[in-house]
Amino acid sequence: MLANRVNLVINQIDEFENQVIRENKKIKYKKLMTQLTNSKVKIDNLIELKNILDENIDYISFNPILKNILEIKLSINNDKIDGREGAILNTIIDSIESQLKVEWKKYYEKNTRVILQTLSNIKPFFNDETEIERIILNLKKFESSWPINNLKYNLFIDNINLAKNKIKELELTEDIRIFISKIIANTATIEDLTPNILKWIKDNKYENKIKLRFR
Repeated sequence: MLANRVNLVINQIDEFENQVIRENKKIKYKKLMTQLTNSKVKIDNLIELKNILDENIDYISFNPILKNILEIKLSINNDKIDGREGAILNTIIDSIESQLKVEWKKYYEKNTRVILQTLSNIKPFFNDETEIERIILNLKKFESSWPINNLKYNLFIDNINLAKNKIKELELTEDIRIFISKIIANTATIEDLTPNILKWIKDNKYENKIKLRFR
């Protein structure tokens, strides 16, 4: 009789332990599922950005992500999830994301440096300077904007085109650009007032916007 009771208690303990194991396993799988879902969103964004940049960045490979996902799949098939899989995958994703972020900043600098400098130089020649300031500000926001996806990239290109169109409005030839740069740097002289420059000033009524000074 006593032996039966002992066996019953042992069975109850075993069942409880099995239940705890099953519950812990369920928690691990649920956590992993959440992590994988979040990781998929990040991976999709990174793939979008790599396709957007696509400028000599072959050194950035997604193979480590693929390798890790296959390892996770193997762990699931063998029922050997230990709860660290999602964190390891996230670390790999973060490393690739950091590389792409550096490349985005390079891409941004390459496509905005001249435009931003030109807009800053020619701003005084527009009737509405606040509009130019707004365009400059909107472009600068993209330098720190992250993550970049197709939607943000298209918005970036729209702002680039808007800036280019504003620059075109002034019909700046190369000599006029150089003259404006000298005005900004306070290095322009009477000798820089070529017939073409004088015509540009007169045609656009910029006489009161340009000032030379003694050195």
